[in-house]
Amino acid sequence: VSEVAVGQIDTPGGRNALGNVAILIRLLTELDSDHLNTFMEGTTKGLTAARESLKGDPPSLVSIIGTLRQPEVRRGLNAVLVLLGTLGQHVHTELEKP
Repeated sequence: VSEVAVGQIDTPGGRNALGNVAILIRLLTELDSDHLNTFMEGTTKGLTAARESLKGDPPSLVSIIGTLRQPEVRRGLNAVLVLLGTLGQHVHTELEKP
Protein backbone atom coordinates (compact mmCIF):
# COMPACT_ATOMS: atom_id res chain seq x y z
CA VAL A 1 0.00 0.00 0.00
CA SER A 2 2.77 2.42 0.90
CA GLU A 3 4.54 1.66 -2.39
CA VAL A 4 1.39 2.69 -4.30
CA ALA A 5 1.00 5.82 -2.16
CA VAL A 6 4.62 6.85 -2.73
CA GLY A 7 4.19 6.14 -6.43
CA GLN A 8 1.15 8.44 -6.55
CA ILE A 9 2.98 11.21 -4.70
CA ASP A 10 5.75 11.04 -7.28
CA THR A 11 3.43 12.15 -10.08
CA PRO A 12 2.63 15.71 -11.19
CA GLY A 13 -0.82 15.38 -9.58
CA GLY A 14 0.66 14.10 -6.33
CA ARG A 15 3.19 16.94 -6.18
CA ASN A 16 0.39 19.44 -6.90
CA ALA A 17 -1.73 17.93 -4.12
CA LEU A 18 1.11 18.16 -1.59
CA GLY A 19 1.87 21.73 -2.64
CA ASN A 20 -1.79 22.70 -2.33
CA VAL A 21 -2.04 21.14 1.13
CA ALA A 22 1.05 23.10 2.21
CA ILE A 23 -0.51 26.33 0.93
CA LEU A 24 -3.79 25.59 2.74
CA ILE A 25 -1.93 24.89 5.99
CA ARG A 26 0.00 28.15 5.64
CA LEU A 27 -3.24 30.01 4.93
CA LEU A 28 -4.96 28.51 7.96
CA THR A 29 -2.07 29.53 10.22
CA GLU A 30 -2.17 33.13 8.93
CA LEU A 31 -5.96 33.69 9.14
CA ASP A 32 -7.50 34.99 12.33
CA SER A 33 -9.92 32.27 13.44
CA ASP A 34 -12.59 34.76 14.56
CA HIS A 35 -12.51 36.51 11.17
CA LEU A 36 -12.67 33.22 9.30
CA ASN A 37 -15.54 32.02 11.50
CA THR A 38 -17.51 35.23 10.90
CA PHE A 39 -16.92 35.00 7.15
CA MET A 40 -17.85 31.31 6.96
CA GLU A 41 -21.01 31.74 9.05
CA GLY A 42 -22.08 34.65 6.87
CA THR A 43 -21.35 32.64 3.74
CA THR A 44 -23.36 29.67 5.04
CA LYS A 45 -26.32 31.88 5.91
CA GLY A 46 -26.04 33.62 2.54
CA LEU A 47 -26.02 30.33 0.64
CA THR A 48 -29.08 29.15 2.57
CA ALA A 49 -30.93 32.40 1.85
CA ALA A 50 -29.85 32.28 -1.81
CA ARG A 51 -31.21 28.76 -2.17
CA GLU A 52 -34.52 29.77 -0.62
CA SER A 53 -34.75 32.76 -2.97
CA LEU A 54 -34.60 30.41 -5.96
CA LYS A 55 -37.86 28.70 -5.00
CA GLY A 56 -40.17 31.56 -5.97
CA ASP A 57 -40.65 33.56 -9.11
CA PRO A 58 -37.61 35.56 -10.18
CA PRO A 59 -37.62 39.14 -8.91
CA SER A 60 -38.10 42.02 -11.30
CA LEU A 61 -35.20 44.28 -12.19
CA VAL A 62 -36.82 47.09 -10.22
CA SER A 63 -37.02 44.80 -7.18
CA ILE A 64 -33.37 43.84 -7.54
CA ILE A 65 -32.33 47.48 -7.80
CA GLY A 66 -34.53 48.21 -4.78
CA THR A 67 -32.44 45.83 -2.66
CA LEU A 68 -29.57 48.31 -3.00
CA ARG A 69 -31.46 50.49 -0.48
CA GLN A 70 -30.76 47.89 2.20
CA PRO A 71 -27.61 48.72 4.18
CA GLU A 72 -26.82 44.99 4.53
CA VAL A 73 -26.88 44.52 0.76
CA ARG A 74 -24.64 47.54 0.20
CA ARG A 75 -22.28 46.38 2.95
CA GLY A 76 -22.04 42.87 1.49
CA LEU A 77 -21.65 44.18 -2.06
CA ASN A 78 -18.89 46.50 -0.92
CA ALA A 79 -17.12 43.63 0.87
CA VAL A 80 -17.23 41.52 -2.30
CA LEU A 81 -15.95 44.44 -4.40
CA VAL A 82 -13.09 45.08 -1.95
CA LEU A 83 -12.23 41.37 -2.04
CA LEU A 84 -12.24 41.34 -5.85
CA GLY A 85 -10.20 44.55 -6.04
CA THR A 86 -7.57 43.23 -3.65
CA LEU A 87 -7.45 39.90 -5.47
CA GLY A 88 -7.09 41.64 -8.84
CA GLN A 89 -4.33 43.90 -7.53
CA HIS A 90 -2.41 40.96 -6.06
CA VAL A 91 -2.74 38.81 -9.19
CA HIS A 92 -1.66 41.72 -11.39
CA THR A 93 1.38 42.37 -9.18
CA GLU A 94 2.33 38.68 -9.24
CA LEU A 95 2.01 38.51 -13.03
CA GLU A 96 4.26 41.55 -13.43
CA LYS A 97 7.12 39.86 -11.53
CA PRO A 98 9.94 38.60 -13.77
